Amino acid sequence: MNHELGNENVPGDIQPETDADQRPGLSDIQHDEDGFSATFVRDPRQGLYLKVQAETPAEEIQTALARASDLFQKHGRPFAAFMKLPDILATDPNLEEVFLESYAGEFDSWDEIVDRWLVVHDWEAALRGFAAQYGMEEFVRIDRDLLKSRIREVWDIVPDGALLYAFNK
Repeated sequence: MNHELGNENVPGDIQPETDADQRPGLSDIQHDEDGFSATFVRDPRQGLYLKVQAETPAEEIQTALARASDLFQKHGRPFAAFMKLPDILATDPNLEEVFLESYAGEFDSWDEIVDRWLVVHDWEAALRGFAAQYGMEEFVRIDRDLLKSRIREVWDIVPDGALLYAFNK
């Protein structure tokens, strides 16, 4: 499943009316495309959204929110983007480990993602060498759009503001 996500997959911003409304709490219950019932919890102070199973008790939600808030303070926006992935539950006891294992980077654009992929895999240099060896430099090019499709098979890309965050699937 391709998960190139934006804020459309979590409840819209809730504008608090008073300072008392600034505390974390339940914001919405939604059903995702697989029929999974979930409660989205929003901490308005940080813009952090969390997904828990719909039947999760309130005290467990508050514990998960406190832990996620601590992890947000420790890891910043990449962690907030990670929490938008559809298969991440805030109640996972290994939440930080899963985040650290899956986080692949922060990027300004898709061009930067593709450029990094090419450098890491050394494909561009290898292809240039091959093309030069056979006198085909003007005929051999990397299809960057096709490469984006390949990257989406390996990474979940989550837009957050002006940045894109990549996570290993």
